[in-house]
Amino acid sequence: MEPKGLWLLAILLVFGLTTLIDGVEPPTKCQCAEKPNKRRECGYPGIKAEECHKRGCCFDASVTGVRWCFKPFSKLATGECSMNVYDRKECGFLIFSEKCCLKRGCCFDSSYPGVKRCFHPNIKNDC
Repeated sequence: MEPKGLWLLAILLVFGLTTLIDGVEPPTKCQCAEKPNKRRECGYPGIKAEECHKRGCCFDASVTGVRWCFKPFSKLATGECSMNVYDRKECGFLIFSEKCCLKRGCCFDSSYPGVKRCFHPNIKNDC
């Protein structure tokens, strides 16, 4: 194998390991701003907040009779990924797949060539 091939293989191996170590990024406040009666199940009855968050889900036990562990909105739906393509801040080195990018809690958009396609969301304080 040529030296270039070995370097690429080493970079992909390091990236793969950091992705496994990092785990799932917790959802943002805006991603969890779902009406209680519209929540989509992401756990099981009696699930604890820590287990729910490990799944990348929202947890809110303040309302009785509804799902406490529920699926978050996508960052695209909350507008967190809407920004000028030149304002994007890289989220991870050499992320080639949308799945890996989203698992890191980042935005993915490959529709514009020559700009970052895996990038940090634009976090807003109000939803």
